[in-house]
Amino acid sequence: MIHDCLLTGRSVMKDLTKNKILDVAENHFSKNGYYKTPLDEIVKKSNVSKGGIYFHFPSKENLFLSVMDRLAEKLLSKIQKGNSSIDNPNERLISSLKNLLNILSSQKKLSKLLITQTNNIKSFEKKRSEIFQKFSDVIEKNINESIKINEYPQVNANLLSTIWIGTINEIVFNWIFSNGKPPRDYFEELKFILITLPTTNSREYKNE
Repeated sequence: MIHDCLLTGRSVMKDLTKNKILDVAENHFSKNGYYKTPLDEIVKKSNVSKGGIYFHFPSKENLFLSVMDRLAEKLLSKIQKGNSSIDNPNERLISSLKNLLNILSSQKKLSKLLITQTNNIKSFEKKRSEIFQKFSDVIEKNINESIKINEYPQVNANLLSTIWIGTINEIVFNWIFSNGKPPRDYFEELKFILITLPTTNSREYKNE
């Protein structure tokens, strides 16, 4: 019993330390980028030794990838939470689009880290592709469900979900690097192009 409690306590402490490191790393990577964030700065701000950081993350690159993973999970969790009480797949698509644009707009530095910062390193590009795929899967699932109830036309849902993510990525890129409008300002236009127009055409086709 005592042994189990000790093991549980150690596990909790490990998780707390790991999350503390991730919090500090996320803050510094989002502000300064990968190359301009020395590991020593994360050591200093987290008050965790370099050995302690390497215990949880074998390298700075691994730490950065873990930060990206956690950011993606946070975003997906918020989107799925917003969709949890919505039955209609079309309404879930609208909710997903709105929530994603709002979240990205409220976190400009983190958006840059997650969406646009590739650093020309294969592992980063691979991780970004994995993250994009997770978001794409959520969109694709709802498009397919909408097709099943004849709300959406018979389209390649996988291709369309990729177009969704690519379009949002371009909007974020333009916002960050060309002083464009924040992503949330495109919501009505994107909703019309990606959801309203296809579903309207589908209903008209059914009624012919």
